[in-house]
Amino acid sequence: MNAAANMFQGQQEFVLLEDQATSANIIYGMVAKAIQNPDKKMALIVKGGPGTGKTVIALQVLSELARNHGDVSA
Repeated sequence: MNAAANMFQGQQEFVLLEDQATSANIIYGMVAKAIQNPDKKMALIVKGGPGTGKTVIALQVLSELARNHGDVSA
């Protein structure tokens, strides 16, 4: 929980590995498309086995979006 709180305050807690960074960039691209087309429904599924970094990617993306775009609860 402390790591998540620190990330939302702008502190880097984790360094994304190459595949994780690629996944995060895909998510950022989809968010940008969703912002440009608010009437279009979109879904994204992030798959991976235990320990592959799905939670780290989610925390990274959510904290980045929260810092740069405010409310990301939609």
